[in-house]
Amino acid sequence: MRRVALAVLALSLAPRAASADWPEARPSAARDLLAGFRWGDLPAWIAPSPVRPLAALEALEAAGPGDAPRWAERAVLLRLVARVEDAAAALEHARAGGALEDPDALLTAAWIDARRSQFERAVALAMQALPRLPRSPWSAALTLTVARWSLARGPEGLASARALLDALRVVGPLPPRATALLAMVFARGGDEAGARAIVREMGLSLSPSLAEPLGADRQDPAFAEQINAAGVALLLAGRGAEAAPLLRRAEAQTPPGWRDFQRRMSLRAGP
Repeated sequence: MRRVALAVLALSLAPRAASADWPEARPSAARDLLAGFRWGDLPAWIAPSPVRPLAALEALEAAGPGDAPRWAERAVLLRLVARVEDAAAALEHARAGGALEDPDALLTAAWIDARRSQFERAVALAMQALPRLPRSPWSAALTLTVARWSLARGPEGLASARALLDALRVVGPLPPRATALLAMVFARGGDEAGARAIVREMGLSLSPSLAEPLGADRQDPAFAEQINAAGVALLLAGRGAEAAPLLRRAEAQTPPGWRDFQRRMSLRAGP
């Protein structure tokens, strides 16, 4: 089962050439009220500028409540303009009508669950959405976010996080922040030798800047896991002085299942 999931995720993340034989991954713009607001078009949980999504939302609401799929579309737009609780309410209407199938609506539901620390359900919803998204330059960043959510579950989330990161490795070289996260997955799983090997492969890309949020990460409710990953990677590279402030910075936000591990890392890094 893990191999099947890995293959599907890798296929969804791999770049592809345009082909008339390849089915469309999303509806055409003429039929898609979310065109221009989907992941890959607007790679953020909250829109940097709310003007366009607000206009689309006003047009949707002017047409009346509509059916369940319209509630799902409304939820995506509400999320983008930071009306998170309204988005959650719209999703309940979509669920009640059996219309929580759109990948962007699934991601909206996943993100709201993650904000509420309901990471198990968030990961399950996101894993349904990821293989159905069109490939874009932001696919890896979104997959990395879901891997952090999985790690935030505690030890039971290690396998899913590893599968997500392995899917990225199948596509091509991991970006540095994903590599740091993979090293932490190995270390938390008890394979410190494997984690050190991954850190050695990072070479000059290993930097405290790996802990800084970029783009959509600014709204990632489990971003402390990236700070922890950067700290662990630096520590395993023998750079305890650089690791210590990162590990201390994230310690209060570390999910309960990993606090003992992170505390041991902090002690090894020193003051």
